[in-house]
Amino acid sequence: MSLIPTPVDPASLGVPTDESSSDLLHDSTNLIAETTVVSVIYGIMLTLFAICFYLLFKQKSRANSKRTVFYITYITIMAFFGTLYVASAAREGDEAYVKHRLFPNGPLAYAAVIYSKPSTVLGTVSWMLINFMADGVVLWRVFVLYQSSIFRWIVCLPALMYLASVGMGLATVIQSSLPNSNLFLSTTINLALPYFALSVSMTVLATSLMIGRILYHRRRFQKLFGPQSAGEYTGIMAMLVESAALYAAFCIIFIPLYATNNPLLYIFLASLAQVQIIAPLLIILRVSRGKAWSGNTHANLTSMGAKNHSETYVEKPSQITQTASLTSTKLSIQSVPRSVV
Repeated sequence: MSLIPTPVDPASLGVPTDESSSDLLHDSTNLIAETTVVSVIYGIMLTLFAICFYLLFKQKSRANSKRTVFYITYITIMAFFGTLYVASAAREGDEAYVKHRLFPNGPLAYAAVIYSKPSTVLGTVSWMLINFMADGVVLWRVFVLYQSSIFRWIVCLPALMYLASVGMGLATVIQSSLPNSNLFLSTTINLALPYFALSVSMTVLATSLMIGRILYHRRRFQKLFGPQSAGEYTGIMAMLVESAALYAAFCIIFIPLYATNNPLLYIFLASLAQVQIIAPLLIILRVSRGKAWSGNTHANLTSMGAKNHSETYVEKPSQITQTASLTSTKLSIQSVPRSVV
């Protein structure tokens, strides 16, 4: 191969002559999103998945084996769909930026016309299934926390929002996968924006309900065992807020970018699928370490509260403190097998 430079026609540099500067900016941002951003977020997700899988697998032979198997199956399916989404994005990038880079109006214009291809539809469906599974586990956690409460009917509100978001999500997938359609046409945007709004609203509402329930038990626990016993509850609330805030923040930033067709939308669109996996993985990581809320915690608190209330008439204050400390530790241990938050 000759190393002598030869004159080059600017029209043959690989850039379509009909691309505007705005088109080039969209192309560049989308390329970075589908390569660098996806790879980084996917690596974080895989790392968390491996840690959770390892910790859960060590617990498989214990009394809570069925629940542990469920968690293992859940995170494995989520990671599988996340991998399919990344593979679809890689395939789309190869088609648009390598094989059809001179397509009129640029690679992104080509990517927009192949939304009905099986490889692209596979990525869209995987992304939507990830969202449904992530929102579903949030709804399940609310149900578990309120199943022993007289206010358990309140779970109906996030449940209805979840069903509505599933309907809008399915409509978005179907519309974007039709021939000559994509995720950026006005007809699809009109379906996708309500879906994202419902999804993030349900997440915020469900998290608020869970925190309210835990605050209620935290207050009762403090009255029974003293302020020093509230640390575990504070940790659970912080974990819930962090996991919900991760997805909510990404989604809240993405919605206006998507509605206005801002080039930065591709960064957040490429990240949303993996972020939706990372959020429940953070919850399950805490579950696998035995630091979560149990379905029978309410009953334990009630019975232990009655027991300690009767003991206050016969024990010295120092003895009560020691008993509360031991009981708090026992409660934390007992909550491991049936952890669901």
